[in-house]
Amino acid sequence: MNTKKKTNDNSFLRCLCVRPPYAGQIVDGKKLEEYRSQPTRIRGKIGIIESGSGTIIGEAELYDCTEKDDWDFIWHLRNAKRFKTPVPYVHPFGAVVWVRVPLPLKQ
Repeated sequence: MNTKKKTNDNSFLRCLCVRPPYAGQIVDGKKLEEYRSQPTRIRGKIGIIESGSGTIIGEAELYDCTEKDDWDFIWHLRNAKRFKTPVPYVHPFGAVVWVRVPLPLKQ
């Protein structure tokens, strides 16, 4: 049985939920590292959701994940951009870190 996650599905965008004001700092290119308690294998373009807003405010490239210490991991980001108009989405019940949003985004 193949247990590897499918990462080449182009029918959705993985979006990371980030609290304000940090979500805005990421999409404005001012925050290049996101500290999390878990590592991630996800790489490539991701959407940035501003938690509580119901919108995707921009995107960034998640290109690496390194361990800071036993309890913290650094998710490295680059090539961030803010959308001219935030894109509304439906937040699934129970989603805390990641949300899969169907493409294309309606900007």
